[in-house]
Amino acid sequence: MNSVITVEVVYCASHQQFFKKLPVVAGSTIRDVINLAEIKKYFMEIDFSAPTLKVGVFSKVKPIDYQVKDGDRVEIYRSLHQTPRQARTMRADKQKKK
Repeated sequence: MNSVITVEVVYCASHQQFFKKLPVVAGSTIRDVINLAEIKKYFMEIDFSAPTLKVGVFSKVKPIDYQVKDGDRVEIYRSLHQTPRQARTMRADKQKKK
């Protein structure tokens, strides 16, 4: 008999945040949890089939087939529009123009 554990799913878009606490069967994967959370209803812009989709647990990147544990916080990371290095370069260029 499979036991039930509780996990959280979080996603932060630029315009909205998503948080849902779910009971899931022990042995569920991050993919299973995301499907159960029905996050696609709220954020159609996320391509869950994309190989570049990053997910994790407590700020540590994990594979989509990682088996969650009781109390885990599953995080869906949105892609960056620019890397931190690009952002620093742009800020430095702005300072030079002043």
